[in-house]
Amino acid sequence: MSFFLNLPTETLCLIVTYLDPVSLISLSQTSRAFRSLISPDRSHFIQRLLALELLPEFGGIVPRFRSRDNNLAPPWEDAVWTTNKYACAGCMRFLSHMMFDNHSILRLGLRKPPPDSYEANKLTDWEPLELRNKPVHFRRVGARAIEERKAWGELQLHYRWAAEGIYPAQWGSPPGSPGTHERNPFERADQDLLDAEAEVAEQPLCGIARHKRLCNNCRMLRGLFLRPTSSHYANGHHDIPIVKSRRLRCPDTISRCFPGLFDPLPDDQLPRLFKVDRESGKDSLFTLYTTPCASCFVWQEIAGFRRFPSTSDWTPEHSQALPEHDGPWSGWCNHCILHKIGREELAHRLRCKATILAKQCLRHIECRLEFGWRFLLEDFYDKDGGSLGKLHPSAARDILGGLGFRVNNRLGNNVKFDRTSMPDLLRRVRRFRKFLDNEAGPSVRENMMQSWFRMWAEDYELNVACFFRQLDILEKLSDKDFLVDFVIQKAPYHVSLPQPSMAANHDDEAGLKRIMARRTMPD
Repeated sequence: MSFFLNLPTETLCLIVTYLDPVSLISLSQTSRAFRSLISPDRSHFIQRLLALELLPEFGGIVPRFRSRDNNLAPPWEDAVWTTNKYACAGCMRFLSHMMFDNHSILRLGLRKPPPDSYEANKLTDWEPLELRNKPVHFRRVGARAIEERKAWGELQLHYRWAAEGIYPAQWGSPPGSPGTHERNPFERADQDLLDAEAEVAEQPLCGIARHKRLCNNCRMLRGLFLRPTSSHYANGHHDIPIVKSRRLRCPDTISRCFPGLFDPLPDDQLPRLFKVDRESGKDSLFTLYTTPCASCFVWQEIAGFRRFPSTSDWTPEHSQALPEHDGPWSGWCNHCILHKIGREELAHRLRCKATILAKQCLRHIECRLEFGWRFLLEDFYDKDGGSLGKLHPSAARDILGGLGFRVNNRLGNNVKFDRTSMPDLLRRVRRFRKFLDNEAGPSVRENMMQSWFRMWAEDYELNVACFFRQLDILEKLSDKDFLVDFVIQKAPYHVSLPQPSMAANHDDEAGLKRIMARRTMPD
């Protein structure tokens, strides 16, 4: 180290300019001489934080996002996201991805850059202290900014061309010029080629604005959520935001409202849902909402405030479909309100709402179970003639005999679903599938096994298994301590956040207390 200190100052400055951001800060902390020479400011520490963000031991994975169809690899539900963190340029901490909204981690300039990108291998922009305030420095920085802006503009244009399927013979030629040719709309282009072109075009732009990324807590303290929205009005508060975030896939509302309470079913044991927008979908997309607690200042999912989404399209501004056992919106989480109302009252509120949600899930399963029976009734006993019941009376009796259909409207039935009737119904469905395979002709099978009816017939066993599982869930929810022990001990709704006093450069704790004081706890 003494050898470097004996070098001329100009030589040392030239060596320092070839360091990466992490090495720059490390060198400045080796001795007083290097600390005096480098004199790092806040921007250099932010660059170091952003460089560490790309290391697996600090930031976790570097996900790949495709703008064409919003495809994310790995998806949000993957277990690797639990340890994935992002750097906040405000409090200068590594935080969970749940502390950022979608724009802060998915926009091109705010994403984590891939390892082979320009931003991931960028050197420090450090300059000697005596040059930082001179006019020549500002002229050099201004000229560099103009050149970079022009280069970024061309790259953005190329990225848009690649996404639209335009192949310039020479980059820099505008669309429609002799040097370009556009994709034939009547010919299917190689989508993999287009995605590869777009990925190459976005690499120089990926992550260049990460120094502007702020977590939800820093944005709230800086007043970036001051514009009121319908979500704030719906809950009677204008100061504390309810931040809309990413969409998570869950098979039912119980799994979304109480994550980790029950063991999830494997994908091969989940029945397909009857959805118009997604064929053969086995789950629903639930939007994640987070908000800080008015008492402990901890950011949590909105379910941690006893506001449970009853449907996949639920939003905070919608009136709740569930009875409001919790009273007015207090802004206090389960852990804080426990000391106010007591354990027994909190257990009662959680159990009431969870029971209603579980019964809704059970009703949805029953609707899927009873869906196909009315179509079987039409196919076997159609009064218009040519019915299967006349051609195959034995199969008709085995499949539909004794079910007690209301034949007057042909669309309804009074099939009962309980533990005792399920084995008989399952036997009838298996007999129907055997009839299609061995007795009916190919044309009959083709006409009947279509659309949702095909899903109903093929996944009937899976729906029956889900029916019994939901009955077991209802029995477990009858225990008065089952839910309250889970939410207090496991804390499934907490979003990791450092204590307010650990933040840097502004008094977060005082700011939080001033804002939270406007929320009052109801009597």
